[in-house]
Amino acid sequence: MRVRAQDCRQLQRFLVDLQRCPEFLPEGQKADLQAIVEQAEQRSLASREQERLAQEGIRKDADTMSYLRGMSKDAPLKNLREALECVVGAQCLSEQARSLRAQKEAELRLAITSLETFVAGIGSRFDAVMTSSDAANLHHEITEKRLFYRETPEAAVVEAALTRCAQAEDFIKALNAVPINKFRTTAEYDACAAELTRVRDCTDGLSLPSRSKLVCAAERKMIAHVKSLEEHACDWLTQMQSRAKNSQDPDRLLSELRAVPEFLPDEKKPQLVSLREQVLRMADQDVCARIRQMFRQIADTQAMSHLRCR
Repeated sequence: MRVRAQDCRQLQRFLVDLQRCPEFLPEGQKADLQAIVEQAEQRSLASREQERLAQEGIRKDADTMSYLRGMSKDAPLKNLREALECVVGAQCLSEQARSLRAQKEAELRLAITSLETFVAGIGSRFDAVMTSSDAANLHHEITEKRLFYRETPEAAVVEAALTRCAQAEDFIKALNAVPINKFRTTAEYDACAAELTRVRDCTDGLSLPSRSKLVCAAERKMIAHVKSLEEHACDWLTQMQSRAKNSQDPDRLLSELRAVPEFLPDEKKPQLVSLREQVLRMADQDVCARIRQMFRQIADTQAMSHLRCR
């Protein structure tokens, strides 16, 4: 009877069946059967011993399992590291306790890695800051996780990052406050350029990688606004030149030419001077014409008076 016992109850049924062997079984087969019985009894004893040890292990592991179940992965980094040491060193006798220990070890390692990765990534995220919103959002995220790093080497990194974020936010706000595309006069332009220089040179210990890019972008916008004002001034000069060709009121045109846009390029100023001289000549000619007209009207009036006297 070749039967493999799978557990203690199967072994017991197996042994009972072996006791019912035929009475006239040959001696050779009886010896084989006796060996089978002895092996089955040994396996039965071993199985019962394993079950007893497992139950004893569960009883002894009760405190350990209670401690493991009480561990939280949402704890400060220092506590997580201490808890991991305890979990790794915990003596577990039962398979149930060993399985729970492995589960908690994996959870703790994952939580620790998450917090360590966040700190390690602060530098690259700070390097990518381009707006005050970027700096404010990063500052908010670090502030929310700040308490998780108390009493750890990473705490100094976190505090330094908070300071840098605040400085970056202040710098970008100051840069955005410069009216780089709102000035209308050269005096306003000079004030804007001076303020941009002040903000650019006021480092306050801030080492923001995007700082030079932001300043250069602001300078480009300011230059673009200057070019826009220059183009507007050139358009004004073109309009004045066109009106001068068919002007019936040179005096009015001459008055308008006194209100020259301040951003008229230097290379266009000779054209303005020439235009003024042209309009001035037109105004002089107009005055002379009016004077001649007045004299003609006086002469005509006198002639009419003499005719009436006759």
